Amino acid sequence: MVFDGISRAIDNLSIWETDVLKNIFQMLRVNPYHRESSRVAEMFSMIVPKYDFLNHLFSFGLDFWWRNKLVELLAANKRGALLDIATGTGDVAFAAAKKWPFLSIVGVDFSEGMIKRARAKALEQKLDKGVRFEVGDALKLSYSNRTFDWATMAFGLRNVEDYEAGLREIARVLKPGGKLLILEFSRVKNPILRLLYVAHLRLIIPLFGRIFSQGEAYSYLAGSIQDFTTHVDVCGLMTEADFRDVRQIPLTFGVVSIYEGICRV
Repeated sequence: MVFDGISRAIDNLSIWETDVLKNIFQMLRVNPYHRESSRVAEMFSMIVPKYDFLNHLFSFGLDFWWRNKLVELLAANKRGALLDIATGTGDVAFAAAKKWPFLSIVGVDFSEGMIKRARAKALEQKLDKGVRFEVGDALKLSYSNRTFDWATMAFGLRNVEDYEAGLREIARVLKPGGKLLILEFSRVKNPILRLLYVAHLRLIIPLFGRIFSQGEAYSYLAGSIQDFTTHVDVCGLMTEADFRDVRQIPLTFGVVSIYEGICRV
């Protein structure tokens, strides 16, 4: 568990060797969570009304900058097709449409509620001509082989039941040389910042989730972030899924990272 690692790290810093801190770690431990697609999709549909507001609140507004950085790295220098997987309410797709207006963009998500909201936002922002949204499963994309030039996924990989299968499915629909960009939470290395980060995950997010939306869903989200950042090697998974030139770009002290890779096949 992440807290065992933090405890060992902090034990090496005598200033933090207190019973109070150990009690905090016990309080912040998480229970195992489950990534069953149907259940996760149901939870996401329940939190649609406050989803955008809470994303901005929990990230202190940094999610705007993170998404814009992701979109900049597309470096789309030609006309082509972009697939945004786990599109949610469409914010990455909209940012890409504004930055690279000559792209044909498809956003796909397994939550019907999220897609309904994304379509409404497209109309509000007058972006419905260049962006379309579809309900779909990241493990069984409905598109032909070698359809897209670029693919993005923001905060969605950790919700896929089988990480490697999901990445291989993305590789299938990308053209050879196509670029994949994943924005996802990552492991904060500084032990003091990590303690604050974990407290934010385990206390603030579930609390405000209960106040403004669905407590169960936001407890799941906090648990999924903690488990993912502890156990998953995204660069290794991308390499195994036939991506080359894989690299990690940490943002905001490593709270999140952008993972970039080029499709081999």
